[in-house]
Amino acid sequence: MVLRLGLLGASAIAPAAVIEPARSNPDVVVQAVAARDPARARVYAEAHGIPEALDSYDALVRHPDLDAVYIGLPPSLHEDWAIAAVENGKHVLCEKPFALNWHQAHGMFRNAERAGRVLVEAFHDIHHPLFARVLQLVGPGGQGTLGRLIGLEATLNAHVSQGPGAFRSDPALGGGALLDLGTYCVHWCRLIAGEEPRVAEAAQRLSEQGVDAATHARLVFPSGLQAQVDCDMQAPFHARLHVQGERGTLDIDNPVSPHHGGRLRLTVEGEASEETFTAETTYAFQLAAFVAAVSGAPPRPDPADTLGQMATLDTIREEASRPVLAGSILMPDVRFDPAELTRRTWMFGRVEQAPYACHVRLLADGRIAGHNVEMERRWAVEDGRLVFFDWVDRRSTVFGEARVGAGGRLILLGDIAGSDHRGEHQLTERAPISEMCPFEQGAEFDVRPRRRRRNLLIIRAGRGSLHTGWPRDIADEDRNWDLCVSWYGDEAGYREANDGEYRVLQNVGRKYEAIHRLAYVGSPLLEYEAVALFDDDLDTRWSTLNEMFALFREFKLELAQPSLAPGSFVAYDMLRQQPDSILRYTTFVESMAPIFSREALIACAPSMITSSSAFGLDNIWPKLIGEPRNGIAVIDKVGIVHTRPTGSAYSVDRAIAQGNEIQRRYGAPGRVRELGQISIRAT
Repeated sequence: MVLRLGLLGASAIAPAAVIEPARSNPDVVVQAVAARDPARARVYAEAHGIPEALDSYDALVRHPDLDAVYIGLPPSLHEDWAIAAVENGKHVLCEKPFALNWHQAHGMFRNAERAGRVLVEAFHDIHHPLFARVLQLVGPGGQGTLGRLIGLEATLNAHVSQGPGAFRSDPALGGGALLDLGTYCVHWCRLIAGEEPRVAEAAQRLSEQGVDAATHARLVFPSGLQAQVDCDMQAPFHARLHVQGERGTLDIDNPVSPHHGGRLRLTVEGEASEETFTAETTYAFQLAAFVAAVSGAPPRPDPADTLGQMATLDTIREEASRPVLAGSILMPDVRFDPAELTRRTWMFGRVEQAPYACHVRLLADGRIAGHNVEMERRWAVEDGRLVFFDWVDRRSTVFGEARVGAGGRLILLGDIAGSDHRGEHQLTERAPISEMCPFEQGAEFDVRPRRRRRNLLIIRAGRGSLHTGWPRDIADEDRNWDLCVSWYGDEAGYREANDGEYRVLQNVGRKYEAIHRLAYVGSPLLEYEAVALFDDDLDTRWSTLNEMFALFREFKLELAQPSLAPGSFVAYDMLRQQPDSILRYTTFVESMAPIFSREALIACAPSMITSSSAFGLDNIWPKLIGEPRNGIAVIDKVGIVHTRPTGSAYSVDRAIAQGNEIQRRYGAPGRVRELGQISIRAT
């Protein structure tokens, strides 16, 4: 039986979405079209070879010889005409966004169910072989080729008509970037995650007409997977989907219309491959799926999917439109509290431009960490206003306006000194890193100490670990550090290795994945003054570790490492031990033996789940702690021996890919360099 289809609306999308695919599908014929203007319907029918042009929408939904209706009207009209169509015995393929909100969508499906008719949202992209391939690689429950999923990023930008009469520029008609473009991004993320998210944050840039010209949202799924969604209808076309898993990454170019050159790039454990897709149009696959649904096949998307989609879109809009708090707009109504400013992390830059710095901290001593330029050297609160000062202690920016943005986070607007323009600089509060990559308790300690020393050494150890042979050249009671052994390997070896104040068997994951599971909120490991994280191929002695922790405390360091003694395998020359130096301040320490202050470990631990090889982590840690001046160092007075070449225990290609992904996610790292040296004085 041939499905006889009518078009509600002489829309610009219908030729590509329905008319052309129907010509190559023997099971469908486009029989009629209706428009607000009957004359326009006649011209449209003649141009596209449609047999009938009807005088009204009502005439089309009541047409006795039509089986189904395609709704290509503005979103504000979807509810009324979808209900009218199903009540008149028509199946409906309804353009996205399906409705203006969840309540409308729910009523539409309720009426379709009562009428016994199929009602489907027109998400054409999910029917294409490219998206089927994406879901195959992700696997059910996110346990496919990429391993456990860590993050998603979905972007769809396109210049959209916003002239007079264009429904996309009219909020009353359901216009805006989120409902037109962002709905694709949200749908991709929901389908890949296979569960419904909460909206952690959302923000919108409004157009002159009052619709969102751009929308940003961050979604968090029950599994812990996070997704970033961005859309802009005033930007050049850009469609991309990025999937990050524990074992690799998947990048999809043009997932919205892959028939115009969709490309899929897969990198798993260092092995890269690429697939291109130029099959039939997404719309041809969609029309075939709609015909199958009318014949009894399960519809895609089904009602539960569409209702979940509408609920998420509603929440994004609600979160993005949170009202500004009363009295929080202009000074002197707002007075900045230094303690509140120091406990937050910020992005800093010009309004509506890419930020200068993405991990800025205002330190209690007046330093501006994470943004080391001459124009912003220190900060203070004067008369309740936040002030930045330059290198000669002149005011450079005065922040006198505050807003409350998405998720209740602060946005501070500042005037550049000497400029006639107000509010040119912006400090935007970042989501806490613990929200971006939540702590996860994944292991329990089998052994714990009765009392704690000041410092802690954690070692990821197996049968070949060198720590069991370290010379014990000081008495046990003289140690200033406890030992935590995270054991990988056979249980027999674990039972034999009876050492450490803390012991735990962890056979899943590599070093930093294991440590991430131990550094949960409330973990005793987060109570130590300093914590060192050693690889198991490092050779040292007990007294050296004592001195290492003592120097870390003496110089009030936040992040450091012992230098690499002669005979070591060395990846960075700057880490070689310098004989005439106590320590050198740097912008970098390597992941094989970092030492963290308690505060630095809390800031950096959530990032450790993002790289199984640890590549790239050591580049972002300085950013996460605010790049403190004289707070990061290589300790030359203490040298350890690295006994194994870098990359001998894992795939270097995969590690590099992970490092590149981490740098892209957190921002490219600064230069790895020395900043200064403290020399040993002759006595």
